[in-house]
Amino acid sequence: MHLVTLSKVSILFFVGSVTFWYMVTPYIVQPHPGIMQDVLTKTSLSGMDRPASGDGLLTVENWTKWRLFVNGTGPTKADAQHVPEVIFGNSKQHLNVEGSQVVMNMEYRPDYVIHVQQSSKEALAVERSAPTGSGADWGIYNHFIAQVSSKSGKVVQVVPRFLFGMPFDTIETLYGTDVSKFPIVGVFTNSTRSDRFIIQIYMNLVTLSVIFLLYANNPPESIRTGQTASPKKTQ
Repeated sequence: MHLVTLSKVSILFFVGSVTFWYMVTPYIVQPHPGIMQDVLTKTSLSGMDRPASGDGLLTVENWTKWRLFVNGTGPTKADAQHVPEVIFGNSKQHLNVEGSQVVMNMEYRPDYVIHVQQSSKEALAVERSAPTGSGADWGIYNHFIAQVSSKSGKVVQVVPRFLFGMPFDTIETLYGTDVSKFPIVGVFTNSTRSDRFIIQIYMNLVTLSVIFLLYANNPPESIRTGQTASPKKTQ
């Protein structure tokens, strides 16, 4: 009886932990720290080359593969309801932010909203908001950042944090076509190969626990016969 109980507890623990692992992994996975730096320093964007001039102009650089929809660039309600401007993926565009704020939505996740406001003539304030419970600050759900460029205070950059947010042409330009050379880190280690080794060991333990459970509940015939046989009577 103790053997059966132990086997059931083991299988519940291992199966429960594996299920929990698959549920929590999207929230704890992290991108390679060099991806954003490579995108900003080793690639270029299509669009206007001239810098933004004037107090109310800014440049939005969309380094992702998704479109950005600019929902409102004017101070009045009527202006905010006009047909959205579109900043295509891997491109840049000038916008007017004077006297108001720019509100942008990502095509991939329209519930993620980027607010850009000119707090003074020299400074821009950039903030990203998302619904409560969206996990926007965790793992793959935190898939891009919006920031003011360190080189110019009039440039807002929307940069992907993971490879899946980059145009495929950009990935090929940076890292080639050999997938093994892509900058990907594991959850436990800096190598996905080491992570696979750790997970495989754990899955082997799960398999052994299942075998142990089957054995405990269905022992061989010889053991069952020995346990149920009556002891010999002594003379």
